[in-house]
Amino acid sequence: MYKQRIKIFLVVIGVVFMAIIARLGHIQIIEGRHWAGEAERLLHRRPHPLPAKRGRILDRRNNILAEDYACFDLSLDYRFIILRDKGPDERKKDKWLKDRLTEIEEAENVSFAEAEKIFLLREAQAWQLARRIAEDEGVDLEHAVARIKRRVQAIRRHIGMPVRIEQQAHPVVSGLDDASGLGGTVGAVMRPSWKRHYP
Repeated sequence: MYKQRIKIFLVVIGVVFMAIIARLGHIQIIEGRHWAGEAERLLHRRPHPLPAKRGRILDRRNNILAEDYACFDLSLDYRFIILRDKGPDERKKDKWLKDRLTEIEEAENVSFAEAEKIFLLREAQAWQLARRIAEDEGVDLEHAVARIKRRVQAIRRHIGMPVRIEQQAHPVVSGLDDASGLGGTVGAVMRPSWKRHYP
């Protein structure tokens, strides 16, 4: 009776291992291309660091001296910022621009020439929206953009090679209550952030 139980147990273990091996073979052989494409896509996603919440400061009577409120920052991609400084020949060679045009081409199912027209429209809308939001918030957009360019170029000069912040979006207007209104733009994103308040 004891030997029969061991045989049944070994058969069950064998069936489970065969099922696992069959599933692994199915994933690697039949679905291999799909999962390789997914892995490649995930590898090229850029992480976006979230700003830290500083927390509340209370006095000895538990009155709030400082606290954080959730808000949004209007951020512009550095590659988008420097794109407007480039001439037509430089723009044709720009990798970031080519990638955006390919995305538009695939998403909208249009020709490359149509994608260029759509991009130009979205680029103009992004700058127009950024100017309007900056004006509403009392921010000098051109000064903020120039400050970002100076900072990134100084870091690049110091390090002596391309740096990661050249591939990130940088806040130009901070402390916004609303994250809507970026539809139909390119190069601009609303990022969650915190606004410090001192009651």
